[in-house]
Amino acid sequence: MDGRVVGLLVDAASEVLRLASDSIEPPPDMVSGIGIDYITGVGKIGERIIILLDIRKVLNNGEWQQVSANNSN
Repeated sequence: MDGRVVGLLVDAASEVLRLASDSIEPPPDMVSGIGIDYITGVGKIGERIIILLDIRKVLNNGEWQQVSANNSN
């Protein structure tokens, strides 16, 4: 996020992946509605499709400010 490394605490993760930048494409045109605002791209690994979310939009304003404040310390 803006050149900073940020981690999030989650209840569970089934897998952690690294995607090559050339395997990431913009969201397809068929994705529409309010959800499109949260999607930054679509990653492809073999037959799998991974939806990439915009963390700035997933977090609410208070959460984003807290991440920014903690990251500046």
